[in-house]
Amino acid sequence: MLVMTGPTRRRSDDDGAVLVTVVVVMLVGFVIATVIAASVMFTIQSNVGNKTQTQAFIAAESGRDSAYDQLVSMASGGACSSLVSDQLTGSPAYEYEILTTTVIGQTAPAITGLSATCPTADTSWVLIRSRGLGPGDDPSDPDAGTEIESYYPWTSVLTESPGGTVAYFDGQFKATKSTYEGDLVVRRDDYECNSDSHIIGDLWVLGGADGTDGGTLTLSTGCSVTGSVYVARDIKMKGGGGQGGITIGGDMLAARDIDLDSDTITFDGDIHAGRNVDLKKSGTAANILAVGSIAQGGWTVLPDGVVDDNAAAPVFDPPLHGQGSV
Repeated sequence: MLVMTGPTRRRSDDDGAVLVTVVVVMLVGFVIATVIAASVMFTIQSNVGNKTQTQAFIAAESGRDSAYDQLVSMASGGACSSLVSDQLTGSPAYEYEILTTTVIGQTAPAITGLSATCPTADTSWVLIRSRGLGPGDDPSDPDAGTEIESYYPWTSVLTESPGGTVAYFDGQFKATKSTYEGDLVVRRDDYECNSDSHIIGDLWVLGGADGTDGGTLTLSTGCSVTGSVYVARDIKMKGGGGQGGITIGGDMLAARDIDLDSDTITFDGDIHAGRNVDLKKSGTAANILAVGSIAQGGWTVLPDGVVDDNAAAPVFDPPLHGQGSV
């Protein structure tokens, strides 16, 4: 009997491979779902944080605006009463402080000499520092919330008074062939009174907040002041002398020296210096007074006048910035 045999076919078994494939797909799907969930949670948390920071910033701006309103009120003659405000438990929640300085020649934000002091005529810069809180910020935590700083230059303006106009100038003032009616106050720098200066009133030269920023009055030909002159440092003649046609209707008071070298000064008030008086040529004064020495030259005093080189320091009313400073 003839028996024929050949290769036998076996049925392949793919169940294991399919199982592995399913497991891999499930793992990949799990990783992708985890990444998506983490991204969503991060986005939600970021939005919450951004919302808190945004609301804190808006609250800080509200504090800044409230402080600015206080400054506007002060500049308009209102009372200085709210240099610090704590509204951290309100809505919006903020706190602010107002700081000022009299130091000049500065540029924000590099401002020094700041203190919680009401603005005055000598103030140069004002800083508003405001902190706002957002939802979830702890009011007792000084580092919580958002803080902003705003700097404002502070300048003086003309103010009306019953006796005329009082003008404040932060630097050198120069009239241009005109008559100035009212008291003139030069807050900073030196001042030269010349033929362009016809002042119907008093002249004050303050020399800054402490009398060290200028404060010297120089008289030259044509200077005319109907009132008195009050000077934080010295009164002198331009070029050392030889000037003429100068008219001073009141007194001359200087916290330091008075040096006059002219015989064409129209003047018969008091000469009063916080240090020395040096008079050359000739002239007439009501009294010649000095704390230090007096060189009288050809000057005379009125019949009831005195020459006193041991007098008390001149008194300025209102008080003069830098009075007696060197």
